[in-house]
Amino acid sequence: MATIVDVLVIGAGPAGMSAALAAKQAGFNVAILEKSMPGGKLNTYQTLENFPGYQHLEAQAFGLKLYDALTQAGVTSTYGDVQQVSQDNGVFLVTADTGIYHAKTVIVASGTKEKPLTIPGGQRLFGQGVSYCPACDGGFFKGKDVALIGADTHALQEAIFLAHLCNHVDLLLPENDAKGSQNLMVKINQLPNIRVIEQAKPLAVLGDSVVTGLRYQTLPHGEQELFVDGVFAILGWVPNYEFLAGFKGLLNDQGYALAEEDGTTTIPGLFVIGDIQAKATRQIKNVIAQGQLVMKPIRQYLKG
Repeated sequence: MATIVDVLVIGAGPAGMSAALAAKQAGFNVAILEKSMPGGKLNTYQTLENFPGYQHLEAQAFGLKLYDALTQAGVTSTYGDVQQVSQDNGVFLVTADTGIYHAKTVIVASGTKEKPLTIPGGQRLFGQGVSYCPACDGGFFKGKDVALIGADTHALQEAIFLAHLCNHVDLLLPENDAKGSQNLMVKINQLPNIRVIEQAKPLAVLGDSVVTGLRYQTLPHGEQELFVDGVFAILGWVPNYEFLAGFKGLLNDQGYALAEEDGTTTIPGLFVIGDIQAKATRQIKNVIAQGQLVMKPIRQYLKG
């Protein structure tokens, strides 16, 4: 007979790890599934700005501390890429590529993933010079020329990071995208090896087997080409929602899950926290707090 855990958490980002730790401390039998590295989105950032008590906090180191606290409490993160969540006689069946897991309650903390670069060459050359993660791949381009596409605060932070590694960075600010922090733009304009290209529309990533350039256009100058060794696309995020498609009415048109602040959804026993929530403020401190907050309705559900 399959083991049925009290609480199964999908996603070992800050929200998921916080919830798993809270569930363990509450005395529940808890399991956590993660399809990549524990830490989630923390692994894609350099620093966390304005985290309470810290002016600058190293994101990856903070993720490791959360994971250490989890393991010390006796919770281990198991690899599993979740493909479907369903119910059978009041028990949740979580189907992953590593097997089927059974749980009385499920906390979905699957978060979001990078929005893909869909222009010609963007998908074909992914991993061959196209990257969504400067923190992961920036070291491969030390001393080289790269382009970064993006305009939000995260993109600007990554442009500064790459400028300290690479020979030259062309920062393409896509048309109609609002810029991130003006303080960051001031820093960028002071760096001699960053060129800012405003109102830029990327057209194609160039190269046969590896990236050799980027074609783009601007209204004043028309189509142009850059000769670069890498293209970093920091275009925002889309939710990891596909495995929830079987629950009617749970997702909005963008794939974000509809849930209350405490994680409660219209499906009894299924809770959603973190960045995949439609209402989420998507700040680390808030999703960590949600991991604690969700314990109240879970206690009520499990104890009847």
